[in-house]
Amino acid sequence: MPRPAIRLVILLVAALGLYLVGNGSVPLLDRDEPRYAQASRQMLQSGDWVVPRFLDDIRAKKPPLIYWLQASSMRLLGDNAFAARLPSALGVFLSAALLAVLVWRARGTDHAVWTTLIFCSSALTIVAAKSATTDAVLLLWTVIAQACLYAIWRGNRSWAVAIVLVVAIGLGLLTKGLIVGVVLATIAALALFRWTDHRRGVPPLAPRVAGEKPPQSGGLTDGAIRLAQTLVGLLILAAMVGPWVYLVHQRAPDFLPEMFHEAAGHALQGKEGHGGPPGMHLLFIWADFLPWSLLLPFAVVAGWKRRDEPTVRFALAAVIGPWLMVELAIRTKLPEYMLPTIPALAFLTADALVRSLRHRAEELSSRQFVGAAFIWAGVLILISLLPWLAALRFRPLPWTSMSILTVATVIWTLGVVWSLRRRQPAGAVAAMGLGMMCIIAILYGIYLPRARFLRLSILAANVLRAHGATGPGQSLMVDYKEPSLAFYEGGTIREMEHSQTVISGKTDQWTSWMVITGDVWNRSSPAVRAHLQVIAHFRGLSVADSMRDFDVMIVHKNF
Repeated sequence: MPRPAIRLVILLVAALGLYLVGNGSVPLLDRDEPRYAQASRQMLQSGDWVVPRFLDDIRAKKPPLIYWLQASSMRLLGDNAFAARLPSALGVFLSAALLAVLVWRARGTDHAVWTTLIFCSSALTIVAAKSATTDAVLLLWTVIAQACLYAIWRGNRSWAVAIVLVVAIGLGLLTKGLIVGVVLATIAALALFRWTDHRRGVPPLAPRVAGEKPPQSGGLTDGAIRLAQTLVGLLILAAMVGPWVYLVHQRAPDFLPEMFHEAAGHALQGKEGHGGPPGMHLLFIWADFLPWSLLLPFAVVAGWKRRDEPTVRFALAAVIGPWLMVELAIRTKLPEYMLPTIPALAFLTADALVRSLRHRAEELSSRQFVGAAFIWAGVLILISLLPWLAALRFRPLPWTSMSILTVATVIWTLGVVWSLRRRQPAGAVAAMGLGMMCIIAILYGIYLPRARFLRLSILAANVLRAHGATGPGQSLMVDYKEPSLAFYEGGTIREMEHSQTVISGKTDQWTSWMVITGDVWNRSSPAVRAHLQVIAHFRGLSVADSMRDFDVMIVHKNF
């Protein structure tokens, strides 16, 4: 095996290890991870693989493919966090492997190695790989669809490419409808480039590289082939999506209208407090693309200058089109909406980097760039200090792992700057990606599993399970709105609609066990407290509830 291929294989294996490390020991974070995980568990337990449900409600947020994958993983590995996150880890890993092969074939080994390193070590990519949500799986279908679109754009009208494109879109539709917008936005950006070529008086790009044979048409005209492929594609889409649509409509007639209403809500208004004006993603990308944000202006400018090169132009279209779509057409602003652009952005950065390194990398050794690197290092060091803020409110803390994380970040970032100052740009940028992967491995492998203040749901669930309070109707959450507690407890706990039910002493509406907040306890009278026995008391952050600082108490009704 050639040495570049060995490097690529090692890089991909290291990335897969990074995407898996800590996935079973780090708590399910945010509000979405436990909802997906619990809905997948219920699908597995109930045997209903058509209608996703979260606790007692139909979960019409997304189509079913993510639940199918997570439930299948749970069938093999058990209904735990590691199994719920496995499809995401594999989705990003397969996306990286496919991207490496595609870039290798299109531009050679140097581009493939750097593109893969940049993609695998980008912050948004890593977060997607380690989250039990739809984004990583959707990314895989998007990479496949965009690769097919590039082949078609370059003149390949073969049936194989057309069918793979349709299958990828079909799988994307069963995951999350955003894939259609991404593909159409890329096509629109390519059309805009063609229009600007005409305005500039520049001849359009040749549809094929020199010497490449056109695909055999079997005597049919190009228009007839396109029409036939379109009709067959529609039939394939109908065969892929139609059966589920029919069954879900039969079993839950409100599911599809609610799902479409949810999608329209994201487009027309900011859902769950995630609204924002156009331009938000221009701010998000600096964090999404860490540590490579340092190279972002350099990459964009270099890419724009070389926009007449086909692979660069397509990558620009695959960034600009989807970016404008999520900025202008979707009012809900979530960082993960930019994930489909990261492969193309990684290629643009790699292309600029390879060209610079082949020409003594003067841009990367300039005083201005080294100064920007100092600022970059300072920002990352400040981020590494954030865990220490927990010392203001929580005990105990994993002091050793916190120290390792901060010291490693300081060594990493200052090492990058030092290499740049010594005019060793290749070593510096390699250290950027590899160092990022090491830092994330420390974060997920050492620090987060030991951050007790982030494990409130696990701690509370352990108490309930130890006392056998896992049967239906035995426990309630009162003012503690963490869906992760439902997952870790086993899925039988429910949320009390009004905390006033406890505060006012309506004991006939209590269950034997309740998980309440310190605020509910403090607002209850001594007479109400006399009916409650405190079994355990924990303090920490509720990640799903706006990062609120909570005292959580597990209480038992003592009469």
